[in-house]
Amino acid sequence: MRLVSDRSEDYCEGLDPLLLQPVPLFICTVLVHLRWCRVAVVRDTVKVRAAALSAQVSKLRVVGYVETRRDSSQHVIRLTPLGWERLNRHLTAQGAMVARAYELITTAMEIEPAEVPPDRDGA
Repeated sequence: MRLVSDRSEDYCEGLDPLLLQPVPLFICTVLVHLRWCRVAVVRDTVKVRAAALSAQVSKLRVVGYVETRRDSSQHVIRLTPLGWERLNRHLTAQGAMVARAYELITTAMEIEPAEVPPDRDGA
């Protein structure tokens, strides 16, 4: 039998709190190729309003996951090497958690159901 840690921090290693939110995760995922991309394309791909995208991009820029610049008449954005490394680590950790959850589901499906004792009221 494989023992499972009861320490929640063991399951959180590698997870990035900012990337647990869908919009920042999706922004980084769209930019995974590390090339400059028009902000409008990211907005349309992620399907968020411009104001919501701007707020999330600001958070990602502060922690160094993305960089932005104005290129002629348009704003462009790209994922930084740090952002790529954190995204990769985060997705690896999430994948491990999902794999463990699936393993528990398949184990649970093999467990014989216990007989439920009758209620004390005789029901």
